Amino acid sequence: MMRRLFLNCSAMALCGIAVLAACGGGGGGSSSSSNANAGSGAQDITTLANQPPVFASASVATTPENTLDGFYTALASDPEGQAMTLDKAAGFDGAFFSFDAQTGLLSPAGAFDYESPADQNGDNVYEIKFIAEDAAGDQTIHMLAVTVTDINDDNAYGLNPNVPPGQNFDLLDWKIQLPINSSGGLSGISTQVDEWNMDDYESEYFFTGPDGGMVFICPAVGAKTSANTSYSRTELREMLRRGDRSISTHTKSAPAPDTDTPNGNNWAFSSAPQSAQDSAGGVDGTLRVTMAVNRVTTTGETYQQGRVIIGQIHAKDDEPIRLYYRKLPGNTHGTIYAAHEPAGEDDIYYNIIGGRSSSEPNPPSGIMLDQIFTYEIDVNGNLMDVEIVKDGAVIGSTQIDMTGSGYDVADDYHYFKAGLYHVNNSADLGDDAQLTIYELENSHDGYPF
Repeated sequence: MMRRLFLNCSAMALCGIAVLAACGGGGGGSSSSSNANAGSGAQDITTLANQPPVFASASVATTPENTLDGFYTALASDPEGQAMTLDKAAGFDGAFFSFDAQTGLLSPAGAFDYESPADQNGDNVYEIKFIAEDAAGDQTIHMLAVTVTDINDDNAYGLNPNVPPGQNFDLLDWKIQLPINSSGGLSGISTQVDEWNMDDYESEYFFTGPDGGMVFICPAVGAKTSANTSYSRTELREMLRRGDRSISTHTKSAPAPDTDTPNGNNWAFSSAPQSAQDSAGGVDGTLRVTMAVNRVTTTGETYQQGRVIIGQIHAKDDEPIRLYYRKLPGNTHGTIYAAHEPAGEDDIYYNIIGGRSSSEPNPPSGIMLDQIFTYEIDVNGNLMDVEIVKDGAVIGSTQIDMTGSGYDVADDYHYFKAGLYHVNNSADLGDDAQLTIYELENSHDGYPF
């Protein structure tokens, strides 16, 4: 059987195909001349031509820059109801897009940058060819033009890409703990930069990105904050003293080293005794971070792959909360979950978006790499609320009741941590993680800054 290629009109024009009329031999026949042969025993057999698939989806679409969300669904059907395949063809600008042939959903393969168009003619209009083919082998081509739109991201957060992070963010509230030792190596005890030196500090692990964001990079294996710590980090530690060197990082109440009380550098819960609140730099607190996870590990032990800690509340010895982001190697979206550690006890986990399993199915409501979102941790007495916001909508939340967790006491203190705590120490050499922060806000009752 001869296979025929059917093109819609726009595809014909694009491909330069002309449609020619066919001429019959011997001056051309007609239905009446065919019937004239009926008396001689000839049988009139009429065979209906197979009809090619038909597209019902639009030929133009738009998608904003800096997103990986799906934005267009290719729709085609076969007039005879035959089995049909639908796929994105090679060529044109198709390589810049991912296509799900089962659902017809089209999405960017990587986030577009409006200011640096990558399409063939550099006009931010990307041309894609779809092919629908039925069981008889007949095809229809459908051309789609996708326009990438500008979201005015150059200064969306008022950030200057040409200065160190400390000149875009008020980092006098924070010191940074790094994955390198004092000699710059990735072994031994890590070094840190105090808050009074953060204004102009930058390095290969902490710097300003091209969009002005504050970039954190941490290798899977690096120097650690103590001999008892398992993982490396490029992470900010809250310092409420704001450079006042007369206030120590924390205060030990003599003579017992385990009776630490709050001081002006840390904060207390409002459920703690009044003496603890009076001596602390603030009471209760809120940490709000707008950020994107850019890269996670894909190697190492299965239970460690793709996971990072993006925010914490740390106490004297334990953590009231560790907030995790995890994207498994086979998934397009990441999950978010929290761990609450009652003082001296095992962790209790809370799933917020998806879960923490190493076989977690892809969470369609989750967060992709390079996708900007906001998390907020809010403490009011023994209640701690966590909320995740993406594209202006709350996509996940949980509340943790810390009554009985042992933090509402006189001899404990708290501080926020933000950045990248890399909880995969089994990954291959060179496998690392990266995130970017665009907004960083911390506040406490009684804290004036």
